[in-house]
Amino acid sequence: MTRPPRHGIWYTDCMNKTYLAVGAAVALALGARLRADEVSCERFPDADSVLVDGDEYTEYRADGTYVSVSTRRCKVLTEKGRRSESRIELSYSARYDRAAIESVSVIGQDGVEREVDVSATTKETADSSSAGMNIYDPMDRVIVCTVPGLAVGDTLCCRTRTERFAPRVKDHFSDISVMEWTCPIVRQTFRVKAPAGRPLARFAVRNPLGNVSASERRLDDGSILYTWTATNSPQCFPEPDMPPLYTQVQNVRVSTHESWEDVSRWYWGLCLPHLEKTSAGITNKVEELVRAADGSRDAALRAVFRFVSQEVRYMGLTMEDEAPGYAPHDVDITFDNRYGVCRDKAALLSAMLRIAGFDACPALIQVGAKIDPEVPLPFFNHAI
Repeated sequence: MTRPPRHGIWYTDCMNKTYLAVGAAVALALGARLRADEVSCERFPDADSVLVDGDEYTEYRADGTYVSVSTRRCKVLTEKGRRSESRIELSYSARYDRAAIESVSVIGQDGVEREVDVSATTKETADSSSAGMNIYDPMDRVIVCTVPGLAVGDTLCCRTRTERFAPRVKDHFSDISVMEWTCPIVRQTFRVKAPAGRPLARFAVRNPLGNVSASERRLDDGSILYTWTATNSPQCFPEPDMPPLYTQVQNVRVSTHESWEDVSRWYWGLCLPHLEKTSAGITNKVEELVRAADGSRDAALRAVFRFVSQEVRYMGLTMEDEAPGYAPHDVDITFDNRYGVCRDKAALLSAMLRIAGFDACPALIQVGAKIDPEVPLPFFNHAI
């Protein structure tokens, strides 16, 4: 599922919380740092906290793996902001990533900075947030760091590191970084270093506010450094039942995919071996349903659909070795178990329809927000 930014830390999920990237605070060398007394309730009357500066630096490799280091500096203005910022939470999939909160510190109103003992205030557990949807993956993890003694008027600084050691899509990299959120953002920078042989193919600023500057620089080793910087992004105010917030605010989207056809071919190649694992039981069931349709092609199609939708429960454990969260189980496993998550049911339905003589294939979709037509991002939350 898709998870929005939280306390300056943001997530992008592909079916089963895949990808972690954290929006954050820029080093002093990046400049444009406000003095503590310039960030106040008078200047930001609607804000509980203000992201003073942030920097996210990601360096990806040609095989799609990457390392991302993020920092953030956020000033607390109200008690509500203090409670919110006192908990730093990161979610990631241990099937794909290694993630850590590397450092946390607090700058008091007197200007004195104290380090937080991250090892003593951090715990990691299994992330069961998808259990309500009858999905459980023991490799989904959540890291929580509590910040003791944080007070209104303090400035919270943190640094995180994420390493993607198994790419979602082999030989490709995609990302999305928010440049606007529910707290005002004074300055935020998103930097991506691309290897010489695998530059970004598509990138764009969506829902622009007109305050993002962009640059592209080729380095001595042939790699390319892309930089986007937002200054003075206003606070946004979510509405009830709106699509995921990170898709509606100003954001930067980047991808090495040339087109959505590339993503489609990848997913079809991923699914086809599992669709071909049909058993005699599946074939017999299809023949039974087709016979009952009495020669009506429309009735046969509806009968197969009705069987999968009503006789196969929605439930699943993500245990795949290849592309977990994307790849369906072998269709004979789903058929025998009579349960599966959306991708499993979509694969079984496609396989049964193909046996019945229809041209069918699974399709990935994004429920709740429109997919970008120009920047292919393989971030999905449903399969049909």
